[in-house]
Amino acid sequence: MNWFKRHLNWTAALAIPFALFCEFCAGFLIGLAGLGTGRILVDDTGLSAMGLIMYGVIVLAVNGWVLQQKARSLWWLFLVGWFAPIWLSNKT
Repeated sequence: MNWFKRHLNWTAALAIPFALFCEFCAGFLIGLAGLGTGRILVDDTGLSAMGLIMYGVIVLAVNGWVLQQKARSLWWLFLVGWFAPIWLSNKT
C-alpha cells in the first residue's frame, strides 16, 4: 500500500508546504529568467496571481484526492474548506 494512502491526513497537511515550495520555485525561476535580460518578465501582481492559482490548484487537487480516498463527497471542500480532509474520518 502506498504511503500517501496509509497517511491521508498527513498527505492533506503536507500539500500546503509543498504548494508553497512550488510557488517559491516558480517565482525564483521566473526571476532568474529575467535577470540577464535587464527587464522584468512578470511584475509582482502577476507573480502573486500565478502563485495563488498554483497554490489553489495543488491544494484543491490533493484534498480532493484525499476526500475520494476517504469515500467522502467533494462538496466537503466547498462546505468546510481546505481542512475538511483532516477533520473528516474515513468511511471505510
